[in-house]
Amino acid sequence: MNFTKDFDAVIFDMDGTLLDSMWAWRGENSRFLERHHLPIPEEYVEIINVLSSHALAHRIEKDYPDRFTFDSVIGEYLESMKKHYVTDIFPKKGAKAFLENLKAHKIKMCVATATPRENAKMALSQHGLDKYFEFVTDNQENGLSKSVPEYYDIVAERLGVKKERCVMFEDSLYAMKAAEAASLTPFAIEEQVHVGNEQLMKDIRETAALFVKDFDEANAILFG
Repeated sequence: MNFTKDFDAVIFDMDGTLLDSMWAWRGENSRFLERHHLPIPEEYVEIINVLSSHALAHRIEKDYPDRFTFDSVIGEYLESMKKHYVTDIFPKKGAKAFLENLKAHKIKMCVATATPRENAKMALSQHGLDKYFEFVTDNQENGLSKSVPEYYDIVAERLGVKKERCVMFEDSLYAMKAAEAASLTPFAIEEQVHVGNEQLMKDIRETAALFVKDFDEANAILFG
Protein backbone atom coordinates (compact mmCIF):
# COMPACT_ATOMS: atom_id res chain seq x y z
CA MET A 1 0.00 0.00 0.00
CA ASN A 2 1.35 3.41 -1.02
CA PHE A 3 -0.84 5.58 1.17
CA THR A 4 -0.33 8.99 -0.40
CA LYS A 5 -0.75 7.61 -3.91
CA ASP A 6 -3.74 5.42 -3.08
CA PHE A 7 -5.76 7.89 -0.99
CA ASP A 8 -6.71 11.57 -1.00
CA ALA A 9 -8.68 11.85 2.24
CA VAL A 10 -9.29 10.37 5.66
CA ILE A 11 -12.61 10.51 7.50
CA PHE A 12 -12.06 10.05 11.23
CA ASP A 13 -14.44 8.83 13.86
CA MET A 14 -13.90 10.68 17.15
CA ASP A 15 -14.86 8.68 20.26
CA GLY A 16 -12.69 5.59 20.51
CA THR A 17 -10.67 6.58 17.47
CA LEU A 18 -9.11 10.03 17.81
CA LEU A 19 -9.99 10.34 21.48
CA ASP A 20 -9.57 7.73 24.21
CA SER A 21 -13.11 8.33 25.42
CA MET A 22 -15.07 5.10 25.15
CA TRP A 23 -14.28 4.17 28.76
CA ALA A 24 -16.16 7.31 29.81
CA TRP A 25 -19.11 6.67 27.50
CA ARG A 26 -19.45 3.09 28.73
CA GLY A 27 -19.07 4.18 32.34
CA GLU A 28 -22.07 6.46 31.88
CA ASN A 29 -24.27 3.35 31.69
CA SER A 30 -23.69 2.47 35.34
CA ARG A 31 -23.58 6.10 36.46
CA PHE A 32 -26.95 6.88 34.86
CA LEU A 33 -28.61 3.91 36.54
CA GLU A 34 -27.05 4.82 39.89
CA ARG A 35 -28.13 8.47 39.66
CA HIS A 36 -31.73 7.43 39.07
CA HIS A 37 -31.69 4.47 41.50
CA LEU A 38 -32.49 1.99 38.73
CA PRO A 39 -31.47 -1.68 38.72
CA ILE A 40 -29.23 -3.01 35.97
CA PRO A 41 -31.41 -5.07 33.60
CA GLU A 42 -30.58 -8.72 34.25
CA GLU A 43 -29.34 -9.48 30.75
CA TYR A 44 -26.97 -6.50 30.90
CA VAL A 45 -25.31 -7.24 34.25
CA GLU A 46 -22.20 -8.82 32.72
CA ILE A 47 -21.86 -6.36 29.82
CA ILE A 48 -22.94 -3.06 31.35
CA ASN A 49 -19.47 -1.53 30.97
CA VAL A 50 -19.12 -2.44 27.28
CA LEU A 51 -22.75 -1.96 26.27
CA SER A 52 -23.60 0.76 23.75
CA SER A 53 -25.12 3.82 25.40
CA HIS A 54 -27.79 3.82 22.70
CA ALA A 55 -28.72 0.21 23.50
CA LEU A 56 -29.20 1.02 27.18
CA ALA A 57 -31.07 4.24 26.41
CA HIS A 58 -33.56 2.33 24.25
CA ARG A 59 -34.02 -0.22 27.04
CA ILE A 60 -34.59 2.47 29.67
CA GLU A 61 -37.17 4.18 27.43
CA LYS A 62 -38.94 0.84 27.04
CA ASP A 63 -38.87 -0.06 30.74
CA TYR A 64 -39.72 3.42 32.10
CA PRO A 65 -41.82 5.17 29.44
CA ASP A 66 -43.37 7.54 31.97
CA ARG A 67 -39.98 8.74 33.22
CA PHE A 68 -37.56 8.69 30.31
CA THR A 69 -37.29 9.00 26.55
CA PHE A 70 -34.34 7.89 24.47
CA ASP A 71 -33.45 11.54 23.85
CA SER A 72 -33.60 12.47 27.53
CA VAL A 73 -31.26 9.61 28.47
CA ILE A 74 -28.74 10.43 25.75
CA GLY A 75 -29.01 14.12 26.60
CA GLU A 76 -28.02 13.37 30.18
CA TYR A 77 -25.09 11.27 28.94
CA LEU A 78 -23.93 14.16 26.78
CA GLU A 79 -24.06 16.67 29.63
CA SER A 80 -21.92 14.38 31.75
CA MET A 81 -19.53 13.70 28.86
CA LYS A 82 -18.87 17.43 28.41
CA LYS A 83 -17.08 17.38 31.77
CA HIS A 84 -15.04 14.34 30.80
CA TYR A 85 -13.95 15.93 27.52
CA VAL A 86 -12.53 18.85 29.48
CA THR A 87 -10.97 17.02 32.41
CA ASP A 88 -9.90 13.44 31.76
CA ILE A 89 -10.24 12.46 28.09
CA PHE A 90 -7.16 12.71 25.89
CA PRO A 91 -6.15 11.92 22.29
CA LYS A 92 -5.10 8.39 21.52
CA LYS A 93 -1.38 7.74 21.40
CA GLY A 94 0.28 9.38 18.41
CA ALA A 95 -2.90 11.05 17.14
CA LYS A 96 -1.53 14.58 16.74
CA ALA A 97 1.68 13.42 15.04
CA PHE A 98 -0.38 11.30 12.63
CA LEU A 99 -2.62 14.25 11.77
CA GLU A 100 0.47 16.41 11.22
CA ASN A 101 1.83 13.82 8.82
CA LEU A 102 -1.41 13.67 6.88
CA LYS A 103 -1.49 17.46 6.68
CA ALA A 104 2.11 17.56 5.45
CA HIS A 105 1.16 15.15 2.67
CA LYS A 106 -1.88 17.27 1.75
CA ILE A 107 -4.37 14.56 2.70
CA LYS A 108 -7.83 16.04 3.33
CA MET A 109 -9.39 15.22 6.69
CA CYS A 110 -12.73 15.52 8.45
CA VAL A 111 -14.46 14.06 11.49
CA ALA A 112 -17.69 12.07 11.23
CA THR A 113 -19.08 11.23 14.67
CA ALA A 114 -22.26 10.06 16.33
CA THR A 115 -21.62 12.67 19.03
CA PRO A 116 -23.42 15.99 18.33
CA ARG A 117 -20.99 18.10 16.36
CA GLU A 118 -20.93 21.05 18.75
CA ASN A 119 -19.85 18.71 21.55
CA ALA A 120 -17.34 17.10 19.20
CA LYS A 121 -15.87 20.44 18.16
CA MET A 122 -15.43 21.38 21.80
CA ALA A 123 -13.75 18.06 22.59
CA LEU A 124 -11.36 18.32 19.63
CA SER A 125 -10.47 21.95 20.27
CA GLN A 126 -9.65 21.07 23.87
CA HIS A 127 -6.56 19.28 22.53
CA GLY A 128 -5.83 21.44 19.50
CA LEU A 129 -7.04 18.81 17.04
CA ASP A 130 -9.83 20.81 15.44
CA LYS A 131 -7.44 22.77 13.20
CA TYR A 132 -6.63 19.70 11.11
CA PHE A 133 -10.13 19.09 9.79
CA GLU A 134 -12.09 20.55 6.90
CA PHE A 135 -15.27 20.08 8.94
CA VAL A 136 -16.91 18.05 11.70
CA THR A 137 -20.21 16.33 10.96
CA ASP A 138 -22.57 14.13 12.95
CA ASN A 139 -25.71 12.02 12.51
CA GLN A 140 -28.05 14.98 12.75
CA GLU A 141 -26.57 17.23 10.07
CA ASN A 142 -27.71 15.11 7.12
CA GLY A 143 -30.38 13.08 8.89
CA LEU A 144 -28.44 9.86 8.35
CA SER A 145 -26.64 7.46 10.66
CA LYS A 146 -23.08 6.21 10.24
CA SER A 147 -24.61 2.75 9.90
CA VAL A 148 -25.82 3.46 6.34
CA PRO A 149 -23.54 3.68 3.27
CA GLU A 150 -25.28 6.81 1.99
CA TYR A 151 -23.84 8.73 4.95
CA TYR A 152 -20.36 8.31 3.50
CA ASP A 153 -21.47 9.33 0.02
CA ILE A 154 -22.39 12.73 1.43
CA VAL A 155 -19.22 13.12 3.51
CA ALA A 156 -16.89 12.16 0.66
CA GLU A 157 -18.68 14.51 -1.72
CA ARG A 158 -18.35 17.32 0.80
CA LEU A 159 -14.62 16.63 1.06
CA GLY A 160 -14.41 16.78 -2.73
CA VAL A 161 -12.88 13.32 -3.15
CA LYS A 162 -13.86 10.07 -4.80
CA LYS A 163 -15.11 7.52 -2.28
CA GLU A 164 -12.68 4.93 -3.62
CA ARG A 165 -9.80 7.20 -2.62
CA CYS A 166 -11.06 7.81 0.89
CA VAL A 167 -10.21 6.03 4.15
CA MET A 168 -12.58 5.73 7.12
CA PHE A 169 -10.60 5.44 10.38
CA GLU A 170 -12.85 3.79 12.97
CA ASP A 171 -13.13 1.64 16.08
CA SER A 172 -16.75 0.50 15.54
CA LEU A 173 -17.50 -2.49 13.34
CA TYR A 174 -20.91 -1.27 12.14
CA ALA A 175 -19.41 1.96 10.78
CA MET A 176 -16.53 0.11 9.11
CA LYS A 177 -18.99 -2.17 7.34
CA ALA A 178 -21.13 0.76 6.18
CA ALA A 179 -18.06 2.64 4.93
CA GLU A 180 -16.87 -0.46 3.08
CA ALA A 181 -20.30 -0.88 1.49
CA ALA A 182 -20.01 2.73 0.29
CA SER A 183 -16.68 1.87 -1.42
CA LEU A 184 -14.48 3.58 1.17
CA THR A 185 -11.52 1.73 2.69
CA PRO A 186 -12.00 0.98 6.41
CA PHE A 187 -9.01 1.28 8.73
CA ALA A 188 -9.33 0.29 12.39
CA ILE A 189 -7.66 1.34 15.62
CA GLU A 190 -7.74 -0.82 18.73
CA GLU A 191 -10.27 0.21 21.35
CA GLN A 192 -9.81 -1.18 24.86
CA VAL A 193 -13.53 -1.64 25.58
CA HIS A 194 -13.64 -4.10 22.66
CA VAL A 195 -10.50 -6.09 23.46
CA GLY A 196 -12.21 -8.66 25.70
CA ASN A 197 -14.74 -9.53 22.98
CA GLU A 198 -12.84 -12.05 20.86
CA GLN A 199 -15.50 -12.40 18.18
CA LEU A 200 -15.84 -8.65 17.76
CA MET A 201 -12.09 -8.19 17.52
CA LYS A 202 -11.90 -10.97 14.94
CA ASP A 203 -14.66 -9.34 12.87
CA ILE A 204 -12.97 -5.93 13.08
CA ARG A 205 -9.62 -7.34 11.95
CA GLU A 206 -11.27 -9.16 9.05
CA THR A 207 -13.19 -6.06 7.94
CA ALA A 208 -10.40 -3.50 8.25
CA ALA A 209 -7.87 -3.08 5.45
CA LEU A 210 -5.45 -1.97 8.19
CA PHE A 211 -5.61 -2.58 11.94
CA VAL A 212 -3.32 -0.68 14.31
CA LYS A 213 -2.95 -0.51 18.09
CA ASP A 214 -2.35 3.26 18.03
CA PHE A 215 -1.46 6.12 15.70
CA ASP A 216 2.27 5.68 16.28
CA GLU A 217 1.89 2.32 14.57
CA ALA A 218 -0.19 3.92 11.80
CA ASN A 219 2.55 6.47 11.24
CA ALA A 220 5.22 3.79 11.06
CA ILE A 221 3.25 1.65 8.61
CA LEU A 222 1.90 4.38 6.35
CA PHE A 223 4.72 6.92 6.45
CA GLY A 224 7.70 5.06 7.92
